Parts: sequence; structure tokens; C-alpha cells
Amino acid sequence: MSSITLKRVSKIYSGGAHSGSEYNIGDRVVNDVELDIDDGEFVVIVGPSGSGKSTLLRMIAGLEKITSGELYIDGVLANALEPRDRDIAMVFQYYALFPHMSVYDNLAFGLRLRRASLETIDERVREAAEMLDLTPLLHRKGKTLSGGQCQRVALGRAIVRRPKIFLLDEPLSNLDAKLRVQMRTEIAKIHHKLKTTFVYVTHDQTEAMTMGTRVVVMKDGILQQADTPSTLYDDPANLFVACFLGSPQMNIFKVGLFAEKNGAYATVGDARISIPNSLCARIADKKAFGGDALLGIRPEDVRFEPIKGVKKQSALEATVDVIENLGNENIVYLNVDGKDDYAIARTDAQRHFEQGEKVTLYLDTVHLRLFDVDTERSLTATPEYDFFVAKTEVRDGALYLSFAGNDFALPPSVLRRITDRSIVGGEVTVGIRPTAFRAIDDKADVRIVGKVCVCDRNESNGQTTVRVSVAGVENSVVAVLPDGPQYAAGDDIELFVGIDEVALFDADRVRIISDTPISLNSTECVISSSGRKRVYKLFAARNGKCKLAFDSETGGGADMCGQKYIHILPNGFVADNKAVKKARRSALCGTVTHVDLFRGGAVLSVDVKGFDEPITAVLSDYSGGGAGSKIKLAVDPDSIVVGRGETLVDAIKRK
Repeated sequence: MSSITLKRVSKIYSGGAHSGSEYNIGDRVVNDVELDIDDGEFVVIVGPSGSGKSTLLRMIAGLEKITSGELYIDGVLANALEPRDRDIAMVFQYYALFPHMSVYDNLAFGLRLRRASLETIDERVREAAEMLDLTPLLHRKGKTLSGGQCQRVALGRAIVRRPKIFLLDEPLSNLDAKLRVQMRTEIAKIHHKLKTTFVYVTHDQTEAMTMGTRVVVMKDGILQQADTPSTLYDDPANLFVACFLGSPQMNIFKVGLFAEKNGAYATVGDARISIPNSLCARIADKKAFGGDALLGIRPEDVRFEPIKGVKKQSALEATVDVIENLGNENIVYLNVDGKDDYAIARTDAQRHFEQGEKVTLYLDTVHLRLFDVDTERSLTATPEYDFFVAKTEVRDGALYLSFAGNDFALPPSVLRRITDRSIVGGEVTVGIRPTAFRAIDDKADVRIVGKVCVCDRNESNGQTTVRVSVAGVENSVVAVLPDGPQYAAGDDIELFVGIDEVALFDADRVRIISDTPISLNSTECVISSSGRKRVYKLFAARNGKCKLAFDSETGGGADMCGQKYIHILPNGFVADNKAVKKARRSALCGTVTHVDLFRGGAVLSVDVKGFDEPITAVLSDYSGGGAGSKIKLAVDPDSIVVGRGETLVDAIKRK
């Protein structure tokens, strides 16, 4: 086995220091990545420069520390494993061969460091040389090799180790076009022979689409979509994926989207484009009709003659502006009313055009794709979460959650991880990942009952995606089910999920549940007041003393001075550089012990003086380091409350 699992993995590179202290700021380069790589897969990670793809690969290899999240290799938590203990071989962009050594010695170098026997070394070196057609070059020095030969030696050096996993970081970027094509074939053949797991990083979409059994697209540190090459091309999850893959890129039209009794249509200028019923049925958010949307269609699906088999012809009037003759085909750039940039069509070379020629474009509506104007997500893509509006109510000393026909008490293990207590007795948004649903699980905490609208089977991985209409839920619920029963439109269906798979969000879709319990942030202190200044001298039996001073008569909300217990609300901290500078003496310095990162925000556990236990800080924005890094937290005086902190569990029991 050689599987890899990434669970909400994030990476922040620490930046400069603040005012001579050890407080660090930095950039979040990998953001909340979840990915499963099966044994024997060839997964390609692709994206533009700065997308975080190489950093993600280096975290798998152990060359970069993970700021937050978990990495599993063959089911074993690998965050703390040294690179040498992960049984991984990595091929870098730069070959790093020893120029004074022969090819044989370069291939054998790693095995000699591991004190392998001479017989083992010779056997593996010659086996790898035969596989890579390097046998005639074994006597040659590294400095006498061509670029392609050097790259094959670098691959061979990884192969002789016989690792469980191969990691390749843009290994072909230094080769010319012909050699790149040749080496793509060689690497694919090696994967077929070795039948082990390959993770390959590239910025070249052609490499990604031709080599990978599955392709992972990244942008700005965020995983955009992970699927087979054909699915990425035909059903992109968002506008970035749609335009990044494919050359020329997908045509994008801003359209009005409307629904009628006999179907739906989009408007481009004065033209109406028919939207297939099959596409409409896969749009979960029905509010998309009646507003603006982005319509995408590939250049090869733009034709110059009516399309056979398309019942309703959707046509646009256009003017030819530029023709690119590539020998085997023409790429035609056209001006269309209602579109600011060019519309692009791909056609065979036998069709001739003149600049300024008036033509009619027929769109193959079967291949239309629709995207949200604001989020740029596909209207038919599998969402990151299915969202449900839920009500909370305190009954019999427990907090009950009600949504989609469910009514159950949240267990203490969940209550202790809630970061926003204002949800008690009000509304909250429940989020469930589509992949978390199961079709058979009688013991699950949550049960969703509905009717199947659409059922799509993915033959490449055996998964079934169902869109379900649920009473009382405005949008369709999307579930991605593993091997199991097949459904047809109109079938009744039950979906199950465990409480640990349920995430909670506020009204703005900001996550309000952590992966660790929230601290009470309680400690003893002496409160004193002088003029408009209030001072809190915190002291703890285990962790020493510290002092907070505020320029306010009522800072902290204390009504009298003396020795008291206080606690600081978890959302009363700020780690922003400007806020920390302004805070001066009203900030806590400490060491991060745990980080739970999510998009933009974070929940930190921080060991600070004056508190016996690590405090919890809920931050709306965080770009600091991971566990072990130093941090400075500005404290909002209004978040200091006199008295011992009370857990949410105890507060609900008291009610």
C-alpha cells in the first residue's frame, strides 16, 4: 500500500518580525487542502506559479512543516515523521547530479549511503539503467550528459531506492519541447511498470492532461478541483478551471438566465440560447434563474453550420476578425454583439474565412456550462458543503439542533468546540460535505430524506453523485456516494451522516466550530485602577505572571479593584500587525501549541504567561506560524469578564 491522505492541510510561511519581538507575520500559501490519493495512482498537481503546488509536494515529502492539518501515509499520521522515514523518493526540477561521478555512481549513491550490499546495488542500478535506456551511458560522467539524459539519471536515482511513493517536482521544465514529449512517455511507462504511487507537479496543462489518471488544479493555495482529465475539461468546478485547461480557452459570455414553462434560456445581446433540460436539472440553486450568469462553451463546440441532433438551434451573429491557420485546423477570432472580448471557434483547415466576413455561429448546447457571476463557481458543480438553515433550542439541559427533519441534542464533544455562543437559541448554518453522506447507515446521527432529482455515475472511481429534493430545504442536496445502490429520478432516498462530519457556520458562512475544545481562558489576577488606566496583573501557579494595561476607566468591565478571577472571551484577541503595535502593553506574548486553520481565519491554542492552561484565540484573519511559533495577541478590553469562565456545556445545563 502507498496511499496519501491530506486532511485540511495548510501552510503559512512566516515573514518579518514585529518591533524587535518574536511575533511573526507571513503568507498563507496552502489553504485547507483535503485530498485522497489511492495506491498506484498517478496524480498530477497543476496550477500557475505561486499556487502552492510545489509547497504541497514538499509537505508530503517532509521537506516543509505542515502549519495545520494532518498528513497520512498508508493510514499512519506522518506530520512528525522525518523525510527519511516516509519511504518517499523525490525528483526535483534541477537534476543535482554529481558532475565528476559516472552515471553508475550517481545511480548508486543513495544506496551506498544506506549501506546496501554491493550485489544489491549492482542489481538495482542495472535494472534501472535498462528501464531508462541508460545502460550504454553507465560509464559516462555526469557533466558530459545532455539535459534529457540527466533527467533520466535523476529518475533512475529515485527508482533504485524502490520507494512506496514517487514525488516529481516539475522534472521536465528545463527540457526542450521534443524532449518533454519523449520524457512524458518515459515517465508514464515507468509508472505502468512499477505500479506504485506517483505525485507529479507541473504548470503545463498538456503534461497534466496527458499523464495523470487524476489531476489536481490549484490556485492561490486553494484546491480548485481534483478529478479525471476528461471530467475537468468537460465539467469544470469553477471559471478558473474552465479557462486554465484548454487551448484556446473556453469562451465566456455574460448572459441573463431565465426559466419558462417549456424550458430555460440565456440571452446574449438580442440572441436567445436554449439551455438543455439536463443542465437545468443539475442546477442546485434555483434562484440562479432570473439573474445574470456566465455561460461557457469550448471553441470546438462553436460551429459554422447547424448541428445535427441539437433540437433547438442557438445561433449568434458574428464578424470574423483574426484567422490563425495551424495547418490541420483554423482558430477563428470573432466579434459578437454582447461580448466584450473575442469569441473563439476551432474548425478544420478546409474552411476558409475572410477578415470582416459575416457568419452565423451555432452553439452545441449539450456542452454549455454555467457559472455564478459573483463566486465564479459552476452552477452544476458539486459544492464544498451542502448548507442547511438550522434552529437551536435549549431543552432539558441540552442544546437541540433542528433542520431538514432532524431534531437531536448536540453531544458535549461538539459543544466544547463551538466558538460562537450567540447561536444558542437562534439560527445557525449546518454544513455537510457531499462526500460525507452514506446511503446505508442506520446508526448515523443525521438522516436526510428526499427524492432523487438527478443521478450521475462516475465509472472511473465508482462514485455516484445524486441531487436530492428535500422538503423544507430551498436548494437541492448534493451527495457523492461510494459503491452502493443506483438511483433513478423520482426515487425515494435516505442519506446518513455522523455528527462528527457536521460543521457549523454563522450567517456569513464563517465556520464557528473548531477541531479542538475551546479553553475557558480563566486565570487569577489583581485589578488596580489609577485615573483613566486600569491594570490587570495576571498570575498562574504553573506559568508565571504578566500584566495588561488599558487607557480606560472601565477597561475590562471590572466594577471594583482587588484580587479576582477573570476570563477573556476567545474572540477578544487580534493578531493583526497594526493592532499589535497599537496595543503596546495590552497584549499577550506566547507560543502557539495548536493551529486549526480554515479559509482566512483560525482557532489557536497559545501558551502564555499568567494562564495555567493554553488559551484559545478565535481569529477572523491569521497569517502567523504553526505550532511552536511565537505570537503576540492584542486583547480587546471589552472581552475581559470578571469571574471564572463557564463552558458552554455548563451554561446550557444551568439554563
